[in-house]
Amino acid sequence: MSHVRLNLRNLVFLIILVAIAVLCPPAFGQGSIPEPAVRQIRALLAEKATRNPAQLKLDSQIHYALKVSQGQPIADGVLTLPTVGSSLEVRPNGLVHVDITADVNPDLLSAIVALGGQVESSFVQYNAIRAWLPLQAMATLAARPDVRFISPAARYNVNTGPM
Repeated sequence: MSHVRLNLRNLVFLIILVAIAVLCPPAFGQGSIPEPAVRQIRALLAEKATRNPAQLKLDSQIHYALKVSQGQPIADGVLTLPTVGSSLEVRPNGLVHVDITADVNPDLLSAIVALGGQVESSFVQYNAIRAWLPLQAMATLAARPDVRFISPAARYNVNTGPM
């Protein structure tokens, strides 16, 4: 549930940010946020407010990619966004690399495989699973009570020093 609360906090923060941007344009430099951008932000916030409990357990990039893959607009008047799917690592077979925060148990690991996924690693003590999962299976998995949040797999960078 901590991720659901975090999403609600982010929603409140974004509403406040939009209100400041609209009511106090000088706070954002020389001009204000262009009206089309304000409309898009409002539409995205309104869409987020309509998500069901399982959808709230999905990272927005996954949720938006799922909507686009189903031919649905992301939000009212927002058909797609340039960043949709850019944070997702997708194999040629369509499996998406994800990190799952959950109460790790054998039934959940079996459910991932039954949904067409592949478990890469799991750590009971850290409530963590790294897996490859079909995009279309994400909402089904998120609906499980033992799943807390599904996000794109974290990527790491190696610093090799100055070039």
